[in-house]
Amino acid sequence: MRARSLLAGAALVAACTARRAEQAAADSALTAPVTPPRDTAAAAPDTTERWFSSVLGGFDLRIPVAWGQRFSASERSEPDEYPRAAAVVDVVFLAESGGVPPALVTVVRYPKAAWAAVSGPAGAAGTGVVAETATDVFVATVPTANPYPKGSPDAEAFGGMQLTLEQVKARFRAH
Repeated sequence: MRARSLLAGAALVAACTARRAEQAAADSALTAPVTPPRDTAAAAPDTTERWFSSVLGGFDLRIPVAWGQRFSASERSEPDEYPRAAAVVDVVFLAESGGVPPALVTVVRYPKAAWAAVSGPAGAAGTGVVAETATDVFVATVPTANPYPKGSPDAEAFGGMQLTLEQVKARFRAH
């Protein structure tokens, strides 16, 4: 039952994200300049820094330029799959091949007392504390393997978007 609701939630996230992308494309088409730049080959890539701000998670994450529009995020308070956590935020990869989107990074916010009760001596590979405040501990999990077939377009895109825990720490700002 839980797996079915997670799959339904993932499908809803993917559908909403696709709809938002279609609307953004339509909106940009309406506001695009009538004449293209003179030298489009020399145009610089978009290096504008963007931030994802999580209200429930209580943090900001600087989004890598390489992620472009190939990700989506969801946040939940008091998630069943993380006992004693205050919130969880999943940032997922949007694959061209569809399917259940794999996480690029998952951040779980624990009140300090709850973290002390649930943390063990060693975490799973790809999981670690990325920040602490006076009241909360932020634990991130990043994928340690690429879930797509080697050489596929999604494998190449996903591989270029993977972050290490150290990179998440450098891009992370707790509220």
